[in-house]
Amino acid sequence: MKPVQNNFPIKKSNIVFNCYVARFLLFVKIQNEGIAGEAGRSPLFSVVRDRQTRTHNLLSTTNSEDHEAYGGEELNKAKLQSPRRSPHKIFYHVDRLKDWKAGSAFPITLDIDLTNICNNNCPGCHISKYNLMKNEFSNLPKVWGYAQYREGNCIMPLRDARRIIRQFADLGGKSVAFGGGGEQTLHPDFSKIVCFSKECGLDVSGSTNGNSLDDATMRVIVDCFAFINISLDAPDAKLYKLVHGVSERNFNNMLNNIKTLIALRKNTGSGITIGTSYLIGHYTADGAYKATVLAKKLGVDYMRLRPYWTSPGENFLPEEVKRFIQNAERCLKLANDNFEVTYTPERFEIMLDNAKQTRSYKVCNAIHFTVSISADQKVYPCCYLKGNPKYLIGDLKSSSFKEVWYSLSKERVFMSIDFRDCPNPCGKEHELNKVLWKLKAEELNIESGSFSKDPIVHKNFI
Repeated sequence: MKPVQNNFPIKKSNIVFNCYVARFLLFVKIQNEGIAGEAGRSPLFSVVRDRQTRTHNLLSTTNSEDHEAYGGEELNKAKLQSPRRSPHKIFYHVDRLKDWKAGSAFPITLDIDLTNICNNNCPGCHISKYNLMKNEFSNLPKVWGYAQYREGNCIMPLRDARRIIRQFADLGGKSVAFGGGGEQTLHPDFSKIVCFSKECGLDVSGSTNGNSLDDATMRVIVDCFAFINISLDAPDAKLYKLVHGVSERNFNNMLNNIKTLIALRKNTGSGITIGTSYLIGHYTADGAYKATVLAKKLGVDYMRLRPYWTSPGENFLPEEVKRFIQNAERCLKLANDNFEVTYTPERFEIMLDNAKQTRSYKVCNAIHFTVSISADQKVYPCCYLKGNPKYLIGDLKSSSFKEVWYSLSKERVFMSIDFRDCPNPCGKEHELNKVLWKLKAEELNIESGSFSKDPIVHKNFI
């Protein structure tokens, strides 16, 4: 469906009026149709993202007064999260929260795909339909997501990437994340775009498989990034070949690039956080501990453990899930003051019975603070809905960022969010939604001083 375009000057009064109308209509829809209900959920949409991170290094506890300010035990569980992923980052943006409660807020974080191509071919990757590497792993099942909507490879032109990023920064954006839809470092102008983002005053981050990093690119990353995450996913070359669908030599190449990043950080005095992630599944669970040992020896700052999904609706035996959790728990013992290990118990437990997982909120409010743009310059509410034409907000090829964000099309899409189209639960947006729901109900105070005591890292990445 073609998004509605505004052909009139944008006025604040029109925006606020439209937002209030949209909120009223959404309330009616929730009451009459149960838009956020989990019943009748299709197995196709049973892929899960992070819910609540569990950390071996427990962060500082709060006193009873702080406990009350946080809204009780449910929100205090977030104190166990990595400070990198805390939902309480939002309280460093009180002005944006006030705009949201008034009916209109501009996003803080921009998730943008410069390209959707990739030089790996990970089985189960939700965007791997058009990967450059094709080999014996190509016929393995792919999970739902971006790939089912894509029509071909795409590289965003340099001039358009600069235009979009500049408009986002000028409108009040605070950070940009390069990751998601492909291997972003394959973009021929990746370094130029990263430097330009920094020049625009934005905090910068990204994710990479670490295979395509040259010395010049790594220097730009160390100089400009707040943090970078490298997909480790294996303790050795043999397993890496299986889970990434590439040659075994790519494993050592990735490790050497991690070492180079760490050396550059030391030599330049950069404050970049360098982390790794590991996907736990059928073939990788038993390698998680050795991979975490390897990450610690490399000198990275953290290891993040997540379940590895290979196909939608796949059934897992209790014994197998128990094995996944045991391996993850074992890894937690490797954490210390300089090395953080995190994993998500509930994301593993959901593999047994997705139907038991429910949300404490009825509307997704997190989408007011982040925005996702695909490599073809189309705008979506978040990375999980990216590529789904049902949730297309607008096209930055033909409209400005301001026109798209303050359009009736955006209000229509935001009103139509159906949780049956979302992973249950999604990632850090899920924890943020729980906080925002309490704020909406005025169970929490936007300007509560207690939140300033919560350890926070990278506050502009929501």
